[in-house]
Amino acid sequence: MACEKVYFAECGRMNLKFLKLKRKHCLLYRFEGEIFSVDPAQTMMAMIFSKLPGAEEITLEDIIEEQQSLRLFLEVPKMIQKGEFEEIKTYLENNPTEVDYVARLGKYEQCSLLYLAVSSAREEVVQYLLEKKPKLNGKDKETALHRAVRGLQVKTVHALIASGASSVTKDRHGLKPLCIAMRMYKESKSAEVRKKAETIVGGLEFYQAVPRHIQNIARESARRARETKYGNTSDSQWEVAK
Repeated sequence: MACEKVYFAECGRMNLKFLKLKRKHCLLYRFEGEIFSVDPAQTMMAMIFSKLPGAEEITLEDIIEEQQSLRLFLEVPKMIQKGEFEEIKTYLENNPTEVDYVARLGKYEQCSLLYLAVSSAREEVVQYLLEKKPKLNGKDKETALHRAVRGLQVKTVHALIASGASSVTKDRHGLKPLCIAMRMYKESKSAEVRKKAETIVGGLEFYQAVPRHIQNIARESARRARETKYGNTSDSQWEVAK
């Protein structure tokens, strides 16, 4: 299993290879209830009495760390999908390095918290995550920018580009964000879709056409605008940029 977080090889067996390499990520799925126990010592006892190979090597510190990791794994992505902004803010203020955590939730097999926020159309959460300076161009099948363009999220597209997201990265179909927006503009019969797609095309073309130092000026202007009026980037800023 080539992934960051491995809890078990199969039910009832330890994945000994990963136990040696990343022991704290190799607790068995069957102990999930104990992992969430108020008292981590209960998990410790359950592991000891299981008599599974390698279980005796798990320490209390490992369990406590895994407890925190599991809460992030299971709770924070759900918070983002629901748009529970204050809860997300509280967690990330206490755990700032987790902004680049790779979530695995349902159909989202491997994506960043930023990508998940964009997919869930949680604009306020996206703006907050961008303030934490996450990785913008990491991808599984597409970037957060690709997702925002497909969702016709004008403000989010602008915020991502203004924060430094690449407008030339290709998705799994070999398409750049601009190609996606242009296709939606040309193929849609909806006036609303065409209007949003046209706005996105204009913004993306601006950032691809102008020199990098001008892009940086525009990005700095957008950053200051977000700081002045948090989470309220207007569509008109695209027009100013153009």
